[in-house]
Amino acid sequence: KQWSEIYPNASMYACPGLPKKLLDISWKFELGHQPPSSLSNNGIDCVYFDCEINPFTGQPFFNEVAFYHKKSKTFMMADIFWNYPKDKFPNYCDSNGTGLQHICSKVQTSILPEGKLPLVPVPLGTKLWKFGMDKIYWPFYQWFMVGRGGERRQRYNAAVEKVLSWDIEVICPCHGDVIKGKDSCMEVLKNHFNR
Repeated sequence: KQWSEIYPNASMYACPGLPKKLLDISWKFELGHQPPSSLSNNGIDCVYFDCEINPFTGQPFFNEVAFYHKKSKTFMMADIFWNYPKDKFPNYCDSNGTGLQHICSKVQTSILPEGKLPLVPVPLGTKLWKFGMDKIYWPFYQWFMVGRGGERRQRYNAAVEKVLSWDIEVICPCHGDVIKGKDSCMEVLKNHFNR
């Protein structure tokens, strides 16, 4: 709601079902399996991951719409993929051209030789969160929330195949390091989605 108040002229896009929950926002579009023309005409595709049920509540834990910006070849998502750092180097640094930092004049940072990202120690809490997400949550999501077969698994597989069909060169997750490089991106996504 705060964004709509700060930017009253912005077009507000909602994940499916959100407009019914947040009635005080003037939504312009409710997203779904296909992007509205206002996005697709600007080179943005989307995929709707609507394939899970929390076995404890019988409700989705998170269903989300992930985006692909064709011009920059960037895949953007909230929770269907994460890349929490495992050590002081960015994940996949130096793997097929990854690890480079874009220069931003508004952000002061110490850059290592050759434009590499600065070393940042990873807090213990982040390491524990990464372990929990990678080793506990993701297998639980795959086997129990999406399921091993049936309609939810078919929708999940279709969404994953759509993501893997995109010509991705940058993965920009809400949680963790950006990944760059076409081969690295495809390898990471195939591994994450068990392909």
